[in-house]
Amino acid sequence: MAKTPPAAPAAPTADTPTDGAPVAPTTAPEAPAAPAAPAADAKPVKVKIEREKQNGQTKPAEGTLTRKLWDIIDGISAKNAAPATRKEVMEAAAAAVPPFNTAMSASLYSHWRKFHGLTGTSAPGRTAKPEGETPAAPAAPEAPVAPVVEGETPAVPEAPVAPVVPEAPTA
Repeated sequence: MAKTPPAAPAAPTADTPTDGAPVAPTTAPEAPAAPAAPAADAKPVKVKIEREKQNGQTKPAEGTLTRKLWDIIDGISAKNAAPATRKEVMEAAAAAVPPFNTAMSASLYSHWRKFHGLTGTSAPGRTAKPEGETPAAPAAPEAPVAPVVEGETPAVPEAPVAPVVPEAPTA
């Protein structure tokens, strides 16, 4: 194996003077490396959207199907200058493209009313009940009473008895 000759001393450059004193570099320092591009399989970052809350209800986020129905209800209410009725909302929801599910429309209408602090019924010609007031129960019709003859015990109808079903044997 052949021996390699020792390396020659480094030649002076513009950054190192020949007398040994330090000199400022003549080239600009390197810029910091750009952040690496996100990996293709990285999960997107979810941004928390602050939504309006009142009366225990949260207003739906912009661009959602729920918000679309709330906007329809708001439009009906603005047009009538009064809260939209359930009938108007259900008709508008059925006419929307694509149409809303009936149960979803009814549920969202209920949440919209609670959000706006509306209680009671919204039917025209009927007034909403003040909060805390319950309607009186209608009087029950009187049942006919059989005449009682002195000395006789009034007949009491027997209560119906459910048939007894034998249990199936267990294996």
